[in-house]
Amino acid sequence: MPARSFFDLIVGTSAGGIIALCLAVKKWTVQQCIDGFHSLCTKAFTPRHCVNVPVVGRFVRHHHHSAYETKPLKQALITAYGERGYLFGGLTEHNIDTNVAVATATMAGNPVVLSNYNRVAGDNLPYHFQRPERLVGELKIWEAARATSAAPKIFRSFEHQPSNQVYIDGALYYNNPVQIAETERKLIWSDTESLDPDIILSIGTSHNPRSEPKPSPPPNTHGVLTHIKELMRISTDHIENSLNGEQTWKSFMQTLHGRDKKRFVRLNAELDFDPPKLDEVGKMKELQNYVRRQMESDGRITDLAHKLIATCFYFERYGDVKNLDDGTFSCQGSIRCRFIPGTEQVKHLGEYLRSFRQKPYFHICEPAETDIPPKKAEISDKVIDRMVLRNKFELPAVEVRGSSSQAITEISIFLATRLIPISGFPRSLTEDYTKKGEEMFAMLGRRESNI
Repeated sequence: MPARSFFDLIVGTSAGGIIALCLAVKKWTVQQCIDGFHSLCTKAFTPRHCVNVPVVGRFVRHHHHSAYETKPLKQALITAYGERGYLFGGLTEHNIDTNVAVATATMAGNPVVLSNYNRVAGDNLPYHFQRPERLVGELKIWEAARATSAAPKIFRSFEHQPSNQVYIDGALYYNNPVQIAETERKLIWSDTESLDPDIILSIGTSHNPRSEPKPSPPPNTHGVLTHIKELMRISTDHIENSLNGEQTWKSFMQTLHGRDKKRFVRLNAELDFDPPKLDEVGKMKELQNYVRRQMESDGRITDLAHKLIATCFYFERYGDVKNLDDGTFSCQGSIRCRFIPGTEQVKHLGEYLRSFRQKPYFHICEPAETDIPPKKAEISDKVIDRMVLRNKFELPAVEVRGSSSQAITEISIFLATRLIPISGFPRSLTEDYTKKGEEMFAMLGRRESNI
């Protein structure tokens, strides 16, 4: 099952931006992303002539503002993404079913977000959401990748002539773009901005928790230029760079007062050594193999996979809630699958459900203790056979009982050894949906978003 199938929004910066575009826009598999990224780096990091010669190399870097050639990077990106496809609008090779955004910055020192979607305008955002009025101002996919990965001192800044804009690596401001993801999902799905998403997954590029960042120079008050120079220094310091991404996550988590923090997941491999420098391409395979060995036994991977599977299911209510004479309530509805009937995702999901030793089922109850017994909705062999053979998920309608109009309902799926909430739960089922809201709920397959 393609990784992108589980996410409504993918946001990336620099290398993460390159991978996000491959996953969401080019619709590559994870293995294709691994192979493609390795190929891209091998071609892109072509040193400038004499750059490694003592003394002379310093002048070469200063003159070109980079240690590596620009043309090989450009050609590698065009080979990966194609030369003509636009990130937003214009002709595209594929139907886009996942929102994707990449963080970059301008030479003027302003953080910018480029995307393949449009949304309502936000107020007082710390970054600019770029959406030109004419197609000529839009960036092509390869150009967006070039903009987000124009690391200072490594590659030259990227000049987009049609819009007269010059871009540099987005890591200067958003090494870890989790806050962009949180802000953007609220603006895209504004009707659910007050609710937690099913999952926000943040993936780092590894770090050594025992690393010591270099001491910062004394503060300087010479304005914007000094500020940008300091950002550039941080962005190219491989140790401080990796620690910054981890600190950003910790700071973000501290803002989640009263939120369900189990929905916010961070995967960032811990190293016993300092991570390689940004341009040490020769160490990429070694780092990849080290991280793979380390994380193969990490229980969080399996736990995350099960959580993502759970978000494939949602509950659609039929009609109004019935208030019963004893003060309880009742409603009818169906547990549905977010994947479109007839697609391969439904088939593969069925094969996965069949692989469990203990048969999966849905569990309906109230988290609080009540007199209403829990209900079990079986996922029968017949249901799974229909998923595998006909690519359809069809479960009989269920009646849900609640102890009061204020009751919170929990609908979970049992996978392996535990119950995991499906999309949008726990929540109240007595919420007064409008007809438009119910139609939107059915169309999206859920009211929350994975990011």
